[in-house]
Amino acid sequence: MKKFLKNNSLFIIALLIIFGCVFHSFLGERSFRIQITNSTNETVEECLENPDEDYCQYYQHKVLPPDTISEYFCIFIVRKATMVLQFIFPFLVIIVSIQRFFKKMKGGYLKNTLTRTSYNKYFIREYLYSFKGVLLLIFCILLGLCFAYSISGHFDAQLTIQDHYPEGFLRLWQLENIVIFFICYFLNLCCHSIFWVNLGVLCCKKNDNFFVASIAGYVLYLILFIFFEVVVGNILFKDSIYQSCFNFSGAWVYNSESLFPMLLVGIGLAVISTLVVFISYYNKESVFIEGEK
Repeated sequence: MKKFLKNNSLFIIALLIIFGCVFHSFLGERSFRIQITNSTNETVEECLENPDEDYCQYYQHKVLPPDTISEYFCIFIVRKATMVLQFIFPFLVIIVSIQRFFKKMKGGYLKNTLTRTSYNKYFIREYLYSFKGVLLLIFCILLGLCFAYSISGHFDAQLTIQDHYPEGFLRLWQLENIVIFFICYFLNLCCHSIFWVNLGVLCCKKNDNFFVASIAGYVLYLILFIFFEVVVGNILFKDSIYQSCFNFSGAWVYNSESLFPMLLVGIGLAVISTLVVFISYYNKESVFIEGEK
């Protein structure tokens, strides 16, 4: 048990941070939604008694909260705790992902292990294990959906369109294609998580300290964040359907004008960064030399 806690200490801490931020945002959203729903329905009852009031034309029937997916986005877009979480999430993924990878790819540990197995097989195994950081994202999304459902109680996007649009943060085309949209949203965030993992793995090779490597991976992410936002999005793809897709923080809200462009950018980031990782670690001798520094 002690060994398990030691080997997964950062993973557990990250889970607790995610839970705390999402739970705090959930409490704020639930309080707001109860207040606004009760207020609306009380006005509807008043209009049933006094239908001649001018505003009663907007209060024809009682309403339910928006659907679960819409509430999920309210939790993640409006509330400060989850906005902060979005900013630090790449760092959480990086530090969790490379905790074991850094140790296993350095110095004596690497040499001793390669007496029993091939370098390529060993590297691929440890690289794939580093993808456990993606589990943080899956946990975060599932947690957000559970909390959102406890507020909403339904998945009927048509009710949201009828009673709440355009109050919420989802566009009409997203609400009308809610299942396909959320699948693309989930896959896009998974691709970004793979991209974050790869940045951390790349920074392990040239750094001899685990925490320095983690911070370097996050700093590299921030540099690329600015580059893609300013240069690629606002200059190279200005006024195109891809412009907003190069805003990395936009992955959390899927602020694309159509379904697939943002997902294609996410897939591109995951694939290209994975290729760079394999190129960087292809030469066994260079990995040995860096690991001995």
